Amino acid sequence: METRRILCPGCGAQLVIKNGYKKIKCDYCGGIVNVNTLDSDEGIMQRAIEAEERRIDELAAKIISLKEPILSRKAKCKKLSEVNNEIQYKTNNKEELTSVKGEISSATMVIGLICVGFWFYGTYNTGAWFIIFPILAFVGLEIIAMHFIMPKKNHKEEAYNIMMNELTRQRVELEAEIAEIDNRYNINFIPMQYHNEKDINGIYNSVKRKRATNLGLAISLYENECKAKEMLDNQNRMLAQQQEMLKQQIEQLEVNRQALEEAKRANRRDKVQDIASIGTTIYVGTKIWDHIKKNM
Repeated sequence: METRRILCPGCGAQLVIKNGYKKIKCDYCGGIVNVNTLDSDEGIMQRAIEAEERRIDELAAKIISLKEPILSRKAKCKKLSEVNNEIQYKTNNKEELTSVKGEISSATMVIGLICVGFWFYGTYNTGAWFIIFPILAFVGLEIIAMHFIMPKKNHKEEAYNIMMNELTRQRVELEAEIAEIDNRYNINFIPMQYHNEKDINGIYNSVKRKRATNLGLAISLYENECKAKEMLDNQNRMLAQQQEMLKQQIEQLEVNRQALEEAKRANRRDKVQDIASIGTTIYVGTKIWDHIKKNM
């Protein structure tokens, strides 16, 4: 029985059919192909191309649709980590946060000063003060404890409990929101290491520009682009450094040239001064010789 090969209109896969068969199922996309209604090879190829473009557009749409959920989940996870750290810190430091040691110290100091005052007063005014001032000090301490220290401690504990309840509420809400995103979106479709805006945009552009037909190829192209960009940035940085070094060398050469020119000018001035000195010496010597000859 003769056979012939066709392309699946749904996915473009190559199918083998036998003469006499009216329908065949594609093993790749699962579509049913009606052999009798197939057009020419050009029509089949065109439909295959269109199907491939639809798949690419669907992939691009899927990638970009995951961008907002991924970024939102990442931000919520960061916030959840901060909340958990805050809860852990406040739990470990509960005694310090609700302590009234400072208030007790202040009250003790005040009572101590009152006792010292009573003691001095009782020293110069003998009588019942030696008995009265300890009683007054005790009563004063009780008053301060009941009306100042205990309300302060209760207020701190209440504030601590309110704060912990708020943090716990935030943690529960964040966990629920993260779970909702996980249930609603297949965020793991994009690997975890690419869960940031820059990488998602790069992968999306690789698909949108029809350069990749699947996610793996899009990621590979994007990584290659990143490596190429990094190499180009390194080359530009090295070129800028070389240009800066060349500029400094040119500036140093100019400084050296000016110094050499100045040295040459100084040398010429020295030579002129030497010649002038010699000429002056010869002139003076000639005058002296003429004078000597006249007096001989």
